[in-house]
Amino acid sequence: MICIKTSDDIVKKRQVIISKIVQVRLEKELSQTQLAKLTGMHRSNICRIESGCQNISLDTLIRIFDALGKDV
Repeated sequence: MICIKTSDDIVKKRQVIISKIVQVRLEKELSQTQLAKLTGMHRSNICRIESGCQNISLDTLIRIFDALGKDV
């Protein structure tokens, strides 16, 4: 099995995106549960995304930003 390391640059960019999601969610005074309902996801998924434990697809990213009223 080949294991590809994620570059520090990609990790930093991922952290910026995650921080933006959390920032906007808090600005809109939404809980993780409320955001989950808006996106059709489970709260546990939102929690894993915000903690950086879950790598998400572009479709999921778009659903989250749409729910937050922001462009990707």
